[in-house]
Amino acid sequence: MADTKRFPGDTLQAIEDLQYDPDAALRRIAALLRAGEATQSFLSSLADLMDPDLRPRDWEPNVKLVVKRGRRGQPPSKPNTALGLFLHQRIDYGETNYDAAVTEACERYGADREECRKALKRVREIHEPLPVRSDEEE
Repeated sequence: MADTKRFPGDTLQAIEDLQYDPDAALRRIAALLRAGEATQSFLSSLADLMDPDLRPRDWEPNVKLVVKRGRRGQPPSKPNTALGLFLHQRIDYGETNYDAAVTEACERYGADREECRKALKRVREIHEPLPVRSDEEE
C-alpha cells in the first residue's frame, strides 16, 4: 500500500492505474478511502468514473467503473412495492375480493396476475400476517 503523505500524487495515480492493473488500483483506492486521505479532486475523479453518462476527458484514463452483472446478464428485478401495498390494502384491509383487486391492479400498474401474486406475497412477508381469505388464488 502506498503512503500518500510520501507520494502526494498517488491518489490520482491510483485512478490512472485502473487501466493497467485494475485489481491493485481498486485495492489502493479502497485503502485511500478507508484512511480518509482522499482529496476533493480525487473524489471528483472517482465520481466521474462511476457516472454512466459522463465521457472521460482527453487527459483522463479511458476507464469506467461499472456494475458487473451476474451470469444471466440482468440485474434482479426491483420489487414493485406500490403494487404490493395496493393489493395488501385492498385485499387484506378492504372489502375487495382477490380477483377484483388483481384486475384493478393489473389495469392501474400494468402488471400481470403473476406479478400481482408475487408483489402481494412480498408485502405479506414484511407486514403483519393476516388470515388468508378463502377467495384468493394460491
